[in-house]
Amino acid sequence: MQEYEVIGNITRDLKLEYSKNGNKPYLVIPVAVNNRENDTTYINFVCFDKMAELHIKYLSKGDKIFVRGIIKNKITEYQGKKTYGYTFYANQIKYLNLKKQITKSEDNIQTTIDQVEQPIEEDPFKDFGDNVQISDEDLPF
Repeated sequence: MQEYEVIGNITRDLKLEYSKNGNKPYLVIPVAVNNRENDTTYINFVCFDKMAELHIKYLSKGDKIFVRGIIKNKITEYQGKKTYGYTFYANQIKYLNLKKQITKSEDNIQTTIDQVEQPIEEDPFKDFGDNVQISDEDLPF
C-alpha cells in the first residue's frame, strides 16, 4: 500500500455526493499540487462518511490544504475496455489557508477533524457497484 502527503489548492467548488444506495456520503476534493516552477499535478482526493460531511462545511475553491492518505489501484470498464488508474483516499486533511472565516464557536474544528479522520481499512467504493461513470467535468484538464 502506498501512502502520500501533499500540499495544494482546491481547484473547484465542492459538492457532497452519495453512493448509489444513498446511504454513504463521499466528497471528491480536486487539488492542484505545484511540484516545481511551471509544473502542476492535478489530483482528485476522496473522503467518506463523517469526514466528508465535516469538510464540505469549511473547504471551498482556492483553499490551501495538506492531505495525507493512501493510493489504491482501480480497474474500471468503460465501453468494453478495461482502464487502469489510481484512487487517492484522504485519511487526514489539514487546513492551511481557508477563504471562509471560522467563527469563535468553531475554533475547536481541528479537534473535531482529528476525531473523524481514520485510516481506510476496507474498500470504500464497494457500495457503488462495478460500473463507474466518469464525465468530462470530473477531469481537471
